[in-house]
Amino acid sequence: MRFNLTVILVGLFLVVQAQQPVRLTMQQVIDLAQSDAPDVLLAETRYSQAYWLFKSYRADLKPQLNLLGTLPNLSRAIELVVQPTGPGQFIQRANFSGNLGLTLQQAIPQTGGQVFAFTSLQRFDNLRTPTIDPSTQYLSNPISIQIQQPIFGYNDWKWRKLIEPLQLKEAEKSYSEDLEQIAYAAVQNYFDLLGSQLAVRAAEQEKAAADTLYLIGQGRFEVGKIAETELLQLELRVMNADAALNQAQLDIKTKTEVLRNFLGIQDAVDFDLVPPDAIPEFIINQDEALQYANANRSKIDEFERRLLQMESNVEEQTRAGGVNLNMNGRFGLTQNGPVIGDVYTELLDQEIFTLGITVPIADWGKRKSRVEIAKARQRLEQQNVAQERVNFERDIIIKVQQLTLLREGVKRAEKALEAANKRFDLTSKRYVIGKVDVTELNLANNDRENNRQSYVNAVQAFWTAYYEIRTLTLYDFIHSEPLLREVKEN
Repeated sequence: MRFNLTVILVGLFLVVQAQQPVRLTMQQVIDLAQSDAPDVLLAETRYSQAYWLFKSYRADLKPQLNLLGTLPNLSRAIELVVQPTGPGQFIQRANFSGNLGLTLQQAIPQTGGQVFAFTSLQRFDNLRTPTIDPSTQYLSNPISIQIQQPIFGYNDWKWRKLIEPLQLKEAEKSYSEDLEQIAYAAVQNYFDLLGSQLAVRAAEQEKAAADTLYLIGQGRFEVGKIAETELLQLELRVMNADAALNQAQLDIKTKTEVLRNFLGIQDAVDFDLVPPDAIPEFIINQDEALQYANANRSKIDEFERRLLQMESNVEEQTRAGGVNLNMNGRFGLTQNGPVIGDVYTELLDQEIFTLGITVPIADWGKRKSRVEIAKARQRLEQQNVAQERVNFERDIIIKVQQLTLLREGVKRAEKALEAANKRFDLTSKRYVIGKVDVTELNLANNDRENNRQSYVNAVQAFWTAYYEIRTLTLYDFIHSEPLLREVKEN
């Protein structure tokens, strides 16, 4: 920021405590809005959600270590046991068991498979019953390695590797865009209130002028220099000035509350807004504006993400109904025995290998329909993205051209206001000395007020258009710097 925001906040606190109007420039209003306004908290929350989704994805890529166990598992019951000779018999059984193990799991993004490594130890105790003597058995798996690998299946990891980083970049740029949207809204609220304040000042001047002219008119009417109709017009002007002043003061109260709520200020406060300085001289080249937009805007990352998601969907539907092979292999060492020390000597190897296969024979066109639907959606999305990209670039070009016209409009409005003010001053002086009538005075006054409002509107239109271009390009053309911001991590 171009000045110390802390100083502004401290000053704001002091003037609020002293119940004095808070004097703010347009830039100070923007910086206050971008520092602690409610909309900033919403923008930070939206980014935080995207950030932690990406962190979750990155965590899924890393090994997952889990401790598993059952301690204890006690069973004492009469159960039906089938005897070796065939018939069943109810036998009282009592046993105690427990197991403990570590499992390490790692995804293989390149292939879409999973690899596991684990170690475990189990103990089983037969407790004493009328028919069973107590005994203890141990079973160990010092090390086992297992791999699960689909051969022709859809690899979700392949696409997440492409899409997830794009979504985070999109969220980072969206955060900067949100702050620029806040700046744009701050400028609008600033000018809404500033326009009302200027209207109050103009209405107060008009009220004073109307009262003075009415007093002069009364004196002239008493000596017969003006007709009663002219005096009535002067009286009507006084009443209109009163009404305009009351309406302007009401507008100030309403728009003050809007700005206060927008800035997140809880205390009741009045604002004394400083009109902006002269329009700065800078040039925006539309090709450069497009270049900054393509580099900085989240919309470009969004386009790429949407196309990748459609491509991913087509591949998923293509592979879902075709031939699928699933390989599952396991190799490990194991041993059992009545003493715990025995289960880690003279280890025996164990191997498991399975290959599952799914071959569709007749699905009556179901797979083909799903694939064609996915391809149709992909083509539609490609067309939408292409059209949105054209609209995106055209919008920037139009806004740049409009800003040039608005700059010229401010210059014309300023000259017109100067001329209207001079005309009114001259007309007022000529009315005082009796050279013009009240009708011409009213026309000059109306012309001055219309041009004053036109000038305010022209300045507002220029600055709101400029901040809209900043939002569209995330670039500050006045100070020649990008507007991509780092997000404050909580």
